[in-house]
Amino acid sequence: MSLSYHIKKVILFFISFLSISCTPRVDRLEYALCLSGDNRPELEKVLARYSSSPSDSLKYRAAVFLIENMPGYGYYEGPVLDNFLEYYHLLRSVRLKRQSPDVAVDSINKKYGRFDLSSLHYKEDIHTVDSAYLCRNIEWAFKVWEEQPWGRNVGFRDFCEYILPYRVGNETLADWREMYYEKYNGILDGLRNSDSSDREDPAAAARIITDSLTGPKKIFFTSAAPAALPHIGPVAADSRSGNCRDLVDFALYVCRALGIPCASDYMPFRGDGNVGHEWASFLSRDSLYCQDMGNPMVNSSKISTLRKLKVYRRTFSINNRLDDVDVPDSDKPDFLKRPRFEDVTPAYAIDFLKTLKVPGTELYRGIRPKTVYLCMSSRFSWIPVAVGKFRRGNAEFEDIDCNTQVMRVASVKDGKVIFLSDPFYIKESGELHFYRAGKELQDITVFRKFAKVQELWLQRRMLGGIFEGGNNLDFSEKDTLHIITELPERLLNTSRPSCYGPYRYVRYFGPKNGFCNIADMYVYDVDGKLLTGKPIGVPGSYSGDNKYDYWSALDGDNTTSFDSRMGYGAWVGLDFGEPRKIGKIIYTPRNRDNHVRPGDEYELFYCDVNWKSAGRVVASSDSILYRGVPSGVLYILNNLTRGNQIRVFSYDEGVQEWLRPKQNKYDNLN
Repeated sequence: MSLSYHIKKVILFFISFLSISCTPRVDRLEYALCLSGDNRPELEKVLARYSSSPSDSLKYRAAVFLIENMPGYGYYEGPVLDNFLEYYHLLRSVRLKRQSPDVAVDSINKKYGRFDLSSLHYKEDIHTVDSAYLCRNIEWAFKVWEEQPWGRNVGFRDFCEYILPYRVGNETLADWREMYYEKYNGILDGLRNSDSSDREDPAAAARIITDSLTGPKKIFFTSAAPAALPHIGPVAADSRSGNCRDLVDFALYVCRALGIPCASDYMPFRGDGNVGHEWASFLSRDSLYCQDMGNPMVNSSKISTLRKLKVYRRTFSINNRLDDVDVPDSDKPDFLKRPRFEDVTPAYAIDFLKTLKVPGTELYRGIRPKTVYLCMSSRFSWIPVAVGKFRRGNAEFEDIDCNTQVMRVASVKDGKVIFLSDPFYIKESGELHFYRAGKELQDITVFRKFAKVQELWLQRRMLGGIFEGGNNLDFSEKDTLHIITELPERLLNTSRPSCYGPYRYVRYFGPKNGFCNIADMYVYDVDGKLLTGKPIGVPGSYSGDNKYDYWSALDGDNTTSFDSRMGYGAWVGLDFGEPRKIGKIIYTPRNRDNHVRPGDEYELFYCDVNWKSAGRVVASSDSILYRGVPSGVLYILNNLTRGNQIRVFSYDEGVQEWLRPKQNKYDNLN
């Protein structure tokens, strides 16, 4: 048959599909076969193989499941992708040497240049998957489901969604099941051969796999990467290196190859950041378990503490209920256009709300579309993450975790987000607090452009740190000048010594498990003059990279820091050549360059329906004072000189608030 014949057939079927879309059930299998074009005979071979014998009835249903959900899946391939996938094995080697991931990134970029996705070939599964590949996948999936004792507690639906799929994302297709089975199946021999009732619990098998394959020097997490690559595929994933998505992919491959149902659960956006997060989840006979970035497997309480609005579970199949939302694709946000997920928010919510009602009186005047969305903030954008309806004049959303920061009601028209409300958060009382510009103005002092929550661990590494003065290089006799007892929250923190000296040597001695993390140390005499001297300290960095050695704390660059090879016992200081009286010490904690930096240009924005500028200013210190800006709104401080990490914040009682104000019961969760 000619290609034109198949094209005409697809068009005719698509027209008939539209005409019967209001019926309860569309023949999705026939629709997929029509879309397959010249590849239809290959798919029909699979169906024919498993329809000939009643004993293969479940395999036939499995084949139907894969084929009818195949449209929309595809993959990239090409030598450029193969080159960049070298990064993951190189990353593992670099991290085993305790070097920075940047070493691997720089090596790949230097070797291959800039990654260009357009240089790859994109192929659709429905047009390329052959019968042999699909049958091998089905046979191996059934083999492990039937042979493993925990398979008795895995129903057919969970088998189809979380064991059977031949892919995990848009990775290049490969035969991976046998490779992973042969490599890792032996780990479970003890469980299989035991008399314990746990041998029939899939989560027990998952725990053993996790305990064996994750932990220090077994798995290497990093957010650094040479490029925004597609899913990396089974070979690269086996390096157990990369970001949270890469590590989840590894968990999916190894667990599914061993007959353990494994899913990817994710929050589209974190409530305290501009990106989402994902982790592997496993179903037990009595609970939900998850494994997050190489941490030991725990129950859901660990990940529940992350601030979120929604949690979804990726499925291989399309969510028919969401796919049938009665709006055109142009008026759907991206996450709803081919919704392959189910809502699992109730399983993870720390502050669960069954129904969120946003009163019509709090919404902007105008049209009330039937379908509305709840959005979360990401830099200057508001991204839809939940779908809802207008009912009796109110915007209503189901299954919400109130443990988030801010949200906003919106609709979508022709791909554009249309705001229907001001940003708001949910109080502990259940009331909604809206950030709304009024007539009142206020002065605000800002110290940061991004939430400190992701730097708290760095600040805590200075608690208990000591500045000492002495006149012997070995500090056998020394005086305590200052002990850090509070988190160093700003870029430049000043301490006044309890003893003035004079001292020839001054040092910072890090606390236990602090790795002597300090980014900068400036010592001044009693007249306010900056003292200079010879850098001294305990050599050796955790990564082995010289740029993290002790002199990094004395280079005047607050983006570099000392990260000692020793958890305790390291120090860094100055030899002035002769005793000097000490008037003050200014120090900077190890950081991610999100503080206000002197000399950089900043622009403050406030949200009044849309983002509006409150003016630009060049910082002269580690804080900026803005006068006469609208109060009661959300703000963003944008660094125009460097960096891209910015985050919405409010201003309450003279303090930048990155989380919901006065929500103390949440403040210690992270």
